[in-house]
Amino acid sequence: MFYTSVSGETKFQNKQLKGSPSRHMKTPTRAHHQGLRGRERLQNVVSCLGKSCPWTKSITSEDMLRYLESEVHELREEILDIKSNAVHNAAKEESVSVTNAMVSELGDIIFDVLMLEMILRR
Repeated sequence: MFYTSVSGETKFQNKQLKGSPSRHMKTPTRAHHQGLRGRERLQNVVSCLGKSCPWTKSITSEDMLRYLESEVHELREEILDIKSNAVHNAAKEESVSVTNAMVSELGDIIFDVLMLEMILRR
């Protein structure tokens, strides 16, 4: 949904969602995130979004649960694809691609959980 893990680094993606923050906020600088890695970096991004993004400030826990449910459904589809590919003895390159997609979905779920936690703490 919002970020993917590439080579162990967390990258922010600004996907267009209905009511997406991209049309409501200025492009944030990444300078304050540069010194952080992994969980601390992601938590810092979520914290900054919670403080400065009008879209994030207006989203409810029910909205975030819908996003989370969608990401869990996407992960389920990726897992089923992996099982299907294993049954059909798919090429290794395709299996790696599906596994990378599954890891990306797990990252989306982690992000959504942190966003939900931030919303519930307001």
